[in-house]
Amino acid sequence: MRRVRPRALSARDTSKERKFFSQSVSFPLRDAPPLELEEFWRRRDRSEINADHRWECLGPFSVAGRVTSLAIHPADRNFWVAGSAAGGVWISRDAGASWKQTWSRFATQSIGAVGWIELWDWCIVVATGEANMHNDYYPGSGLYYSMDNGLTWEGLTREPPGSALAEDVRRQPRRIGCLAFKTDPIQMTKDSYQLLMGSVYLDDRMPAGLYFVDIYGNTKEGARSWPCLRWGTRSYNCHSLLIHPADRRIIYAAVQPDGSDNGIWRSRDAGESWEHLDEKNGLPPGENFRRTSLAFAPSNPDIIYALASNHSDQVLGLYRTTNGGKRWTDILRGRPPKERQMSYNNTIAVHPQQPFSVVWGGTKLYRTDDGRHWRKITRGTGAPATTCTKTTTRSCGSRTTRSSPETTAVSPSARTVGARGKTVRAAWSRPCSTTWTSRLRTARLSPAARRTTARSSPV
Repeated sequence: MRRVRPRALSARDTSKERKFFSQSVSFPLRDAPPLELEEFWRRRDRSEINADHRWECLGPFSVAGRVTSLAIHPADRNFWVAGSAAGGVWISRDAGASWKQTWSRFATQSIGAVGWIELWDWCIVVATGEANMHNDYYPGSGLYYSMDNGLTWEGLTREPPGSALAEDVRRQPRRIGCLAFKTDPIQMTKDSYQLLMGSVYLDDRMPAGLYFVDIYGNTKEGARSWPCLRWGTRSYNCHSLLIHPADRRIIYAAVQPDGSDNGIWRSRDAGESWEHLDEKNGLPPGENFRRTSLAFAPSNPDIIYALASNHSDQVLGLYRTTNGGKRWTDILRGRPPKERQMSYNNTIAVHPQQPFSVVWGGTKLYRTDDGRHWRKITRGTGAPATTCTKTTTRSCGSRTTRSSPETTAVSPSARTVGARGKTVRAAWSRPCSTTWTSRLRTARLSPAARRTTARSSPV
């Protein structure tokens, strides 16, 4: 039987695939001027976002490296402190309208976390070293504090004078990404520790994990700190920490010792013993967990959210408990959006007055007001802009970056949400507003930050 050869396809074939290819390499995507291309993608991205979440971005694209942390003074919502990946610490006294660097140029410029703790007065605590799992991020040199709103800084965790550098490196974590503070300044002096810090490692010879810090332990040589050895003496990653505001003996930790012990742990006795929250509590097996972010609902601390990633750097699930961790539910119902690099971009925040109003993000941010219906509130990765937001009591917006938000923090006034990401740009919105404008115009790059950020700044 004679075999009939299939008809050869012409280069101008009218099939669907050929049409798509032809359109992709023809005007305006091929020959259009760059400004027209940017406008084309800008219109396309905006069409994907609900009208209530249109963001206006005013710049700049790159200030002092990635923003890794943001903390608002509990008693003065206009006083902001920001930490950057390669530009030290910045402060703003007008809710982000203007910024001033308040960090020594001779100190490590890589900041992992910032926060406020009330001792005999409000104190800024800064953790150095960027806690991301990549070898091109800079390590730090421990904790620092300032009692004069950032004017001067002192080392909080340091070795006694005369100690060898090798001994100091082996004892202190170098990539601290989260801090958790106790909230009762009167009782803290009677406790064995006042704050917790979580760190990650790239080299298993460097210390990392969950650490307890006793600020009053040794005033001459710095605060006393010691690791939690529940998961062994080897280094492990501690991604997120929470201390229950009503009962400071209850601690929640998201750790990654690698293996079945990964996941969320709870202690009811200030870290003396720990309980693994796993399948019996409605969560996946521990070996499925990787980086996980935890967040309380400030209006009801028994409501806790956990955004977990899997070993493919995608979303494992967004879990919620309403009874302090006894039972968890995946509120994404097993159908998470297709997010990527969740081991790097992993952020979640809860509205201060509305416990079911949540914003979470990977490369994009998503919002719900009832815990069931979600909508995307940022543009896609094709957008060339970087944005961050200031939330209102009505809409729990969130600060993001060009395509990679990492950490969120909501102020007690329900007006501010922060995140960290690849580039720095701040934006804000007035209550019930739908327009977002820049809040980091006046910040400037340090020389070290210029060299660091030049490689990743958008053209």
